[in-house]
Amino acid sequence: MTNSVFRNINLKSVSWSGFCATGYFVLLIVALNLINYFIRRCSPKFFQSCGPYSNCVSELILVATAVSLMFVFLRRRFPNFIRETGLISKEAPLDLARGIGLGMIVVATMFGAMSVLNVYSIQSFNLHINLIPPLILFFLGGLSEELIFRGFIFSILEKGGNTLIAVIGSSLLFGFAHFLNPSFDGQEFGYIAYACAFLSFEAGLPFSGAYLIARRLWLPIGFHWAWNIMEGTVFGAIVSGTESGPSIFVSRVEGDTLLTGGVFGPEASLPFFTVGVVYGTLLLVFAYKKGRWRPTESTDTARA
Repeated sequence: MTNSVFRNINLKSVSWSGFCATGYFVLLIVALNLINYFIRRCSPKFFQSCGPYSNCVSELILVATAVSLMFVFLRRRFPNFIRETGLISKEAPLDLARGIGLGMIVVATMFGAMSVLNVYSIQSFNLHINLIPPLILFFLGGLSEELIFRGFIFSILEKGGNTLIAVIGSSLLFGFAHFLNPSFDGQEFGYIAYACAFLSFEAGLPFSGAYLIARRLWLPIGFHWAWNIMEGTVFGAIVSGTESGPSIFVSRVEGDTLLTGGVFGPEASLPFFTVGVVYGTLLLVFAYKKGRWRPTESTDTARA
């Protein structure tokens, strides 16, 4: 298996899996836009009426739409997908806790690097904030994105190619899914491209590594959840171009865009990219040594 992970790739199979993964993602974007359009036409003040939970409702719609499309794509194979990704598992609580711990360590390291470079500093503390909305929002965000990218898209690309293709492909789709982020309005194409590329590898690689180690989604879901909570609600930074509201640390981020990330936030910064890639590489290598990487299906068939 070790040598076959990188060989015997069927280009036709890889191309088809890439087409299916991209097609699913495009259909998801179209479906979400249609749903939002009809909601705003039928009830213009629907989201405003949800108050501080308006973004939570949007994320819940995303989860429901993503899972519904997965069911349409997979049909009778949908139960197998749920089983293969470990969504229903007795290990789920422990995986979630481990992911949260891992996320806290990684993001704390990232902000530590920014602090050493004098581009991040804590000005004061704010302990009187309502943590429930961001906790729900970021949990749903982590759940939806891991279901989509480390779950469905990863599994399609891995079955059509191999684990390496799945890691790279799902990470790139994950990062460049933010291409239409409102925070990029008026920004130069070069900045948008490098910000999305940074996010693809600094987050895509460690999230993929976390999934591969357990071969269950709850570990990267916990990781992703903690990442967003730590970055926004704890350290007070912009999360993927979005202001996350009040934070425990009232902070200041200033300096060169390459070190701070600019309008997209620290996820477009060199410190985040460096730390994320290092942790991601370590997790992927660990998963590889544990035998969690899979060769092409054609290799398995030939050996059988």
